[in-house]
Formats: sequence, structure tokens, C-alpha cells
Amino acid sequence: MGVRLLCFAALVVAFIVAMPGLGSIRSRLAHENPTWLAFAAVFRFLSTLAYVVLFRAIFAPGMSGDLRSFEDHPQLEPGR
Repeated sequence: MGVRLLCFAALVVAFIVAMPGLGSIRSRLAHENPTWLAFAAVFRFLSTLAYVVLFRAIFAPGMSGDLRSFEDHPQLEPGR
């Protein structure tokens, strides 16, 4: 997971650097503390993860962790 996270972070940085019109974001981020930016990114990720966990707990309480298989849940098979 660490490699994927690094690749994603590099992609975001490359996007911000390469895209025209994002100069204001670049100038704002240049003056910020990297520690706080990292904290913000981690908490944003945790917020999204919490949303997914709560969504599955409320709307799909009986589903297993493997969402690729419909064997345990025939009511979810496509075409039914």
C-alpha cells in the first residue's frame, strides 16, 4: 500500500505542477508547512474511509468484504 500511496501523491503533485491555471495553488502550498499538509491528507483519507465503512454498515450489512462475488448474495446478481 505504501508504494501505491507514494505513486498517488506523486501523481497529485505532478498534476498541480503541470496544469496551467493552478499557479495560485502552487503559490499557496509553497508557503505551507508540509507536516500540516500531510496531516490534512491523512485525515481526509480517514474521513473517506469512515464514510465507506458507515455506508456499507447501513446499506449492505450482510455483505462480506469480497464485493466481486455474488455467490453469497443471489439477490444481487445482475439481471434480477
